[in-house]
Amino acid sequence: MKNIVLEKKKKFVFINIIIGLSLVLLIFTFITIDYLRANNGKKPLFAIHRVGVTTVDVVSNDFKDTVLNDIESSVYYGIGYSVSVCDNRTSNYKFKLGEQPADPCFTILNCSEKDDLGIDRYYEYSFFDSKLYRVSQITRIPIANVDETEESLQENTLELNNINGCGATFEKIDNTTYEIVQVCNILNMSESDIIDIYSAGYKSLIDTRTTKEDIIDYYHNWMVCE
Repeated sequence: MKNIVLEKKKKFVFINIIIGLSLVLLIFTFITIDYLRANNGKKPLFAIHRVGVTTVDVVSNDFKDTVLNDIESSVYYGIGYSVSVCDNRTSNYKFKLGEQPADPCFTILNCSEKDDLGIDRYYEYSFFDSKLYRVSQITRIPIANVDETEESLQENTLELNNINGCGATFEKIDNTTYEIVQVCNILNMSESDIIDIYSAGYKSLIDTRTTKEDIIDYYHNWMVCE
């Protein structure tokens, strides 16, 4: 009788081991297939739970241009992994194993410099899905170090407002400093304007291929970026 009970227990354990191994193999197969599909720009097959997000990005302060309007993003959750895409119109799927959150669609790189004339420059590079789409710059200039008149400097600064996708403001913030704010939405600019404004090292802006690493590498000798 004891032998019969022991045999039943062994059989039960063996069956459960087979079932467990089969489930592990099945999950591994799902993960592998969706990983390969994501790397080849294809929507996952086995990550069935989809969370949709609508992206609207509006420039703040005095600039009214709206860019990246109504872009649909998605995150697909599978068993032990997720697949995300920032823009459903593209095939740029990103695979994440485990419970790690999907890479953020929006990222920012901040850079700054101060030259020998005491001019402070602060840059904000905005990326969507790892692609540069906006460059913002704040420049603070000591009035004592300006060779031209205030009217001339203001006029030259505000010429940027004539370029589609760009805007600029000029302000005398106190008796010692001028502040210039410039914003350009790369996606709204023409190819010729991009080349005119960002020609030095930024020809890839034309198709928004410039990455954070490109900017850091280009500026590392005279700017601090983080």
